Amino acid sequence: MAADWIYLFTTNDRFPDPTEEIAYLAGLWETGKSEPMLLLADRKRDDPPMKTAVDGEQVLLCTRGNDRKLRCHGTAKIAGPGRKLPTTPQALIGLYGALAGRIFKPIRDVALEEVRLVHELTPAAQETMARGQSYVRRLGNRRSRSRRAGETRGAPRNYTPPRIRLAARPFVAIPSGTSLGGLDPTAGTWASAMLLGPKAMPSCVLAVGPDGRLMGGAAPVQFHTDNDGYHARMTACGVGLECIDGPCATNGLPVLPDWSGWGELGQGGKRDAESDLFAEGVGLFWTTANTLTAFDGASRWIARSLRLFQDARGGGRVAIETHPHGAFTFLWRCTGRPERLYKKTTAAGRAQRVAILQAFIADFDPKHYPDDDAIDAACAALVAALHVAGMTRPFGTQAQGGVIHMPDKDKLAPIISC
Repeated sequence: MAADWIYLFTTNDRFPDPTEEIAYLAGLWETGKSEPMLLLADRKRDDPPMKTAVDGEQVLLCTRGNDRKLRCHGTAKIAGPGRKLPTTPQALIGLYGALAGRIFKPIRDVALEEVRLVHELTPAAQETMARGQSYVRRLGNRRSRSRRAGETRGAPRNYTPPRIRLAARPFVAIPSGTSLGGLDPTAGTWASAMLLGPKAMPSCVLAVGPDGRLMGGAAPVQFHTDNDGYHARMTACGVGLECIDGPCATNGLPVLPDWSGWGELGQGGKRDAESDLFAEGVGLFWTTANTLTAFDGASRWIARSLRLFQDARGGGRVAIETHPHGAFTFLWRCTGRPERLYKKTTAAGRAQRVAILQAFIADFDPKHYPDDDAIDAACAALVAALHVAGMTRPFGTQAQGGVIHMPDKDKLAPIISC
């Protein structure tokens, strides 16, 4: 689909790397925790660029490199008229600062893609944007309607994903009876030293059957408000490898020894794994000082994940990190389907993820996975199985913030079909 607008993210005091802003907006959309918006002006004015953009128009989310060329990192769609708000929405203060009386444009369908050079502008227009004379530019003709003919808002209704088949069983090399665990952590509390959280977190345990198939059994998912309950389940089930949907480390941002808060936040930055995945078109919240200081929920989620990894290692268990949205994205790409992976909170997005899990887990029954968090936990357990089978790819380095493991597209694509 042809683009209608270019929105250029540039370096500022809060975000020396503008790609972090794009990654955060993608994370907001994927998690559904808050509505992503674009700031239309950094000063008070009533007619900022893009104010006239209408519902359904597509925006390219771009940065400019040291070579002054524009690069596109993803797309979004306009989600209605701009809003002049008395203050910056709470979830966006970390991005734009505490502003008063500014116009924000809501967006939806925020989708990252592998980075590419922008070809939609003439060299002269690119030079104008590269010099900082504009940060928004219209492409093509004005729309006279709020939505294009045939376009649905967000994920399509009544979507039925294709049946996904495996030409080979990836787990036949894993000994029968091997158990794999997955966890989708929730934010903990500093008062509990990150041992408890107000929202229960789901764990999933899968096992390799005698025929080499991955099985979930009658009760694959359990929910835990305390870390001890999760650790006890992994031990009781004899889990050989557990996979956690959360950071295993940061790039130099420490938690206090008593787990009562963050230590010195003046050092450290994004992890290699986070920037590498961003370049592959996968958005996730980055573990930078910006996130830790500006977004309380994400900050406490990161801290609890670090505690879970530390205690797993202390108990002699092996744990690795993954990111279910990224894992599902890579697995969906392996199918070769033209449609994108839809947001996990939509019916279409859940159907796609169920189709993927059903291909790998022989007895997968959606009723045993009551919400998208449980689906994410199952995905983490699947990544653990793929890792044992030698079918994952590491992103990042131990030296720069730890490794995130993803399905290896090169190894999996030949055995996946629709």
